[in-house]
Amino acid sequence: MSKIVINAFIYIAVSLIIPTIAIALGLNPIFGFNDNKIEMTWAEIIFVCTIFLVIFTGTLFIFNTVISEKDKNIKELQTNVANQYSAFFQKYRDLNQFQTNELLKGIMSSFLSQKEDIVSIQLYKYRFFNFRKSFSLAKEKILKLNYSVGVTSELQNQNAFEQQYFMIPNELHEKYKRAVELLPYLDDHIFNFIEEQLSKLTCITNIKDITDEHAIIYSYIVMALQTKNLVIEDIVDESTQLPVLSNEISQALEKRIKTGILRGITNNNSDYYMFLYVDRKNGVSSLKEGRVYITRKIIIKGTPHVFVITVNITEELTVSLESYLTNIGEKFTELLVESNIGIT
Repeated sequence: MSKIVINAFIYIAVSLIIPTIAIALGLNPIFGFNDNKIEMTWAEIIFVCTIFLVIFTGTLFIFNTVISEKDKNIKELQTNVANQYSAFFQKYRDLNQFQTNELLKGIMSSFLSQKEDIVSIQLYKYRFFNFRKSFSLAKEKILKLNYSVGVTSELQNQNAFEQQYFMIPNELHEKYKRAVELLPYLDDHIFNFIEEQLSKLTCITNIKDITDEHAIIYSYIVMALQTKNLVIEDIVDESTQLPVLSNEISQALEKRIKTGILRGITNNNSDYYMFLYVDRKNGVSSLKEGRVYITRKIIIKGTPHVFVITVNITEELTVSLESYLTNIGEKFTELLVESNIGIT
C-alpha cells in the first residue's frame, strides 16, 4: 500500500474520530459531566474539530516531510553505492584485463623469441551483430574487430588496426554457410554459390566502381573456392568454366579491403586458416614479400578472440606450407591453453 493511500486513510479516520469525541464530550453524560455538563454549540464543535485537524495536518505534514527526506537520502545512498560498485567492478575488470593482456604478451614474446621466421603475433577481440540499413529490407551481419594485444620482432614493420568493421550482406553469409554444410553430400551447391557471386563481380568494368561490398563478396568466393582446393587464379583463367574475372579487377578487389582476418573468422572448415596477399605478376606478396598469415579463433574468459601470426618464409621448406604453418599454430595454441587464463 502506497504512502499516499495510508495518509489518506489516516486523515479520513481522524476526521471522523475527532468530531465524534467532541460531540460526545458536549452531549453525552457518561464522560462524568453530569453535574457540570459542558454545553457546546455546533459552531464550537466545528471550531474545536478545525483546531484538531489543523494540528493533526501540520503534524502529518512534518512527519511526511521527514520521511520523504529520509527516503530521498536512502535513494541517494543506494545510487552512490551502486555507482561506487559499478566503478569498482569496472576497475577490477580493467585490472583483470590488463593482467590477462600482460600474461598473453609474455607468452607471445617468449614464443616469438623461439621462432626466427615469425614477424608478429596479434590478438583481436571480435563479435557479430545484425544491422538493417535505413529504408532497406536487406539485413547485414556486422563483424566488429578490436585490437587486444600483440608483439612484433625487432627491425620488422607490421601494421595493426585498433578497430575495424566488416559489413557482410546477411544473404551472402547464409548462402555460403548453407553451401558449406551441404558440401559433404552435394558439390553442386558450392559451385552454384561461386557462380552466383561471381556474376555480381564480372559485370564490373571499371575499378572505380568497386565497393566494399564487392570486396566482401570476393572474400566469400575465395573461401568457397578453398573448400574445393581451388585458388582465385582458377577464376582468372579463361579456360575454366566459371565466369571470367579479370586480373585487374581481382587485384583491385583484394586491395579494397584486407579480408584475411575476416575469412579466418567466418571460415568453418578447419581450426587454422592461412592466407597471403598475392601480386600475380611476381607470385609473391605485393607489400611484404614472402609473408604468410595464420589465424585461429579462440575463446578467452568467455569472449571470442582470433590470433594472427605473421610468418616470413625465407627458406625452402622441407614440408608443405600448410603443415609448417599448422605446426606453428598448434604450438602457440598449446602455450595459451597451458597458461590457465581461461582459454578454450
